[in-house]
Formats: sequence, structure tokens, C-alpha cells
Amino acid sequence: TMRCLEDGIASPEDIEKACLHGINWPLATDGPLHYIQKKFSVQRLLDRAIVLEASYGERFSAPDLLIDMVQNGETTFFENTEDW
Repeated sequence: TMRCLEDGIASPEDIEKACLHGINWPLATDGPLHYIQKKFSVQRLLDRAIVLEASYGERFSAPDLLIDMVQNGETTFFENTEDW
């Protein structure tokens, strides 16, 4: 999900829709990016990625987008959150 966003493959809104309707992501969470924002936080996601990379290798390294978001104090993936 983060890699698709980072690589410009899809917008945050498209990722949410694809996960909700394509892979049956639980509707109550509003999609993975909203879940991260509301229940988890980008900082906790980065912390978890660091632990996973240390345990399992580079494949689990944090995307640069996530690192940049944390360094810049950003907490949302969406430009317009009014529709969500």
C-alpha cells in the first residue's frame, strides 16, 4: 500500500477503494491508510517497519515516503479529508 503511494501508482483515495472493495479490507476501518491515521499513527508504522527490517531484511524497510512524513510531522495521507 505504501509503496504504491510512494511510486505514484495510485492516489490515497484509489488505494482505499481498492483495498475496501478489491481485497475485502474491513469496512469499519475505512481502509488501511485511514486505519493508520486513526488507530495506529505514521510514527508507529515507521517504528514497526524498522523492527521488521532488522529482523527480516531490506524487503521490510520503511518507504522513503513514510520516513519523510514522520520527519516533516505529517499525519495524513489525504489532501482533502472532508469526504472521508
